[in-house]
Amino acid sequence: MSFIERNHERPFFLFLSYNAPHSPLQATPEYLARFPDIEDKKRKTYAAMVTSLDICATIAGLSGASIDSERPLDGVNLTPYLKGGNTDPPHEGIFLRKFDSGMTAARSGDYKFVSFGKTGVTSVHNLAKDLGEKSNILEESPEEPVKLRGLWNDWDKDNIDPVFLGLIHTEKWKKKSGKTKGVKENSAARKGIK
Repeated sequence: MSFIERNHERPFFLFLSYNAPHSPLQATPEYLARFPDIEDKKRKTYAAMVTSLDICATIAGLSGASIDSERPLDGVNLTPYLKGGNTDPPHEGIFLRKFDSGMTAARSGDYKFVSFGKTGVTSVHNLAKDLGEKSNILEESPEEPVKLRGLWNDWDKDNIDPVFLGLIHTEKWKKKSGKTKGVKENSAARKGIK
């Protein structure tokens, strides 16, 4: 923070890397094919994962780097959006899935849809009117979850199921914590969500 405070009047580049992408390292064959020159499997998979992030497209735009038309990035150059040159949303929606719990979510426009696969509880919120998500408007706006679920399904159709869900899903952890539901049940529940 002190560096930023000392240099706030001068331009500088800050790269802050959070935990995405993170393990498990997985990529579709289509993405892996974009990196034929990388022989190490883990490095190739990581490179394939990173290409879908907006940060790559944004850095390429800021640096003036060219993007190979044969291997386009999925991410969006966010610079015009951050500078106010483009006021449209950079993405049609934001989509999430938490595979182990069956939770799914979609955000498009003012609306957010969340479905908790294990419990069957679904909520819909108009974030323009209710940023704190205090009012579930599922009953008043039944068309919104249908629309958002359709967008989510379109996004999810090319996703692959994770190979490794983490240590909390091992038999040892389940016994220690008293958890008995298996990953297979959660997978079936998630796939059963229409």
